[in-house]
Amino acid sequence: MSLEEARRIVEEFVQQYNCSRLHSAIGYVTPEAKLQGKEKQIFGERDRKLEEARARRAAARREANAPMRLQYVGNSNCRPTDIKLMRIFLGKWLLSIMALTHTVRFRRTVLA
Repeated sequence: MSLEEARRIVEEFVQQYNCSRLHSAIGYVTPEAKLQGKEKQIFGERDRKLEEARARRAAARREANAPMRLQYVGNSNCRPTDIKLMRIFLGKWLLSIMALTHTVRFRRTVLA
């Protein structure tokens, strides 16, 4: 290895270490960003993205836990009154299983 090659390798390492690698001791920013004063901007952007992700997860949980109403849409030997009685006595869990097995077709709608 020549002196020129060694210098090039060291320069590449220093460049990567200072400009690309995130350092845990300084809050997972690069030394270059810290020296340029971009640290607060980076932290603000991270906080904004985290808040957006939390809001998306909260909305998904609300939607998943929203009250559900099963609506009869046909393709069965059951009459709507039979469905109403089944709903009262068996609950929505069994009706969901029946819907999955195509015994009775339902459309899931979220109550407003």
